Amino acid sequence: MRRLGIVKAKVVVKGSKSSIECIALVNTGAAMTVIDREVADAIGVMYTGRRRSLVSATGHKLEGEIVIIKELNIEG
Repeated sequence: MRRLGIVKAKVVVKGSKSSIECIALVNTGAAMTVIDREVADAIGVMYTGRRRSLVSATGHKLEGEIVIIKELNIEG
């Protein structure tokens, strides 16, 4: 069985107020990106009022609000 590794990359998340650069886990097959509420508030996202529940590959349940960011850049 082939084992897949963890992919990390430098990302820049831009909002209406500012941006943040960090190293993040990357899932190339994901339909959504998850960011912390503190980061969302700091960069200035647009809250939609729509909630979403997700289950990670490790089985962790995540719940949060869908937001719109200005831009997401992933290295390479």
